[in-house]
Amino acid sequence: MTIRLDPNLENPDAFYARLVIANENASGEQSLEFFIRLSMILANQIGDASVLQACIDEAAQGGNAEQQETQHG
Repeated sequence: MTIRLDPNLENPDAFYARLVIANENASGEQSLEFFIRLSMILANQIGDASVLQACIDEAAQGGNAEQQETQHG
């Protein structure tokens, strides 16, 4: 399963700003809980188990595949 790693957000700066605002007064634990809830909501929107597994695998690698290919290729 290939997942999209190229930028695909309409307005990434606005999205990032919303994440910052949503967490600006949160403790570390509250922030973690927020991101877990957000991850579950987004996973529900995706819905495809194979896409979700590919995303989990990519996130677990700690970097994106394009960077790793550059380092190893």
